[in-house]
Amino acid sequence: MWTCGRFHLETKSAILYNLISGKCFYFEGESAIVIGEYLSIKRKGCLNVSSIAAKTGISVLAITRFVNILCSKGLVLNQKPSPENESKYRTLMASRRTSLRLAQNDSDNTDPASLRTAEKAYAIRTNVSVTNVLIELTYN
Repeated sequence: MWTCGRFHLETKSAILYNLISGKCFYFEGESAIVIGEYLSIKRKGCLNVSSIAAKTGISVLAITRFVNILCSKGLVLNQKPSPENESKYRTLMASRRTSLRLAQNDSDNTDPASLRTAEKAYAIRTNVSVTNVLIELTYN
């Protein structure tokens, strides 16, 4: 998958990055707990709603609804992507990022607002500074 993030158990807060789109999302409470479980899944593993419900005490229905929202944001998938679909998604996101950069007309500000806002919320809530480096790789 193309996501990574952090979960802070004590404050029940999480931050999740979509590495292809360059977007970042902040979560609190039960949603952060579900994100924490998602982040604990090994690479190319599957999210098991029933297992998360049993472990967290959050209802299967609530987790399913939340996962559907995550799917709509491109943070989780409801099926394993084919290499063709993954390639199409990467191309689409690259095109959108290029369009966004051209529209901004501000070469000094490459940090998306969603990234700054989510990281700031996470840092305030957890009292942990978030440091990151964004590297964009282009594949031919």
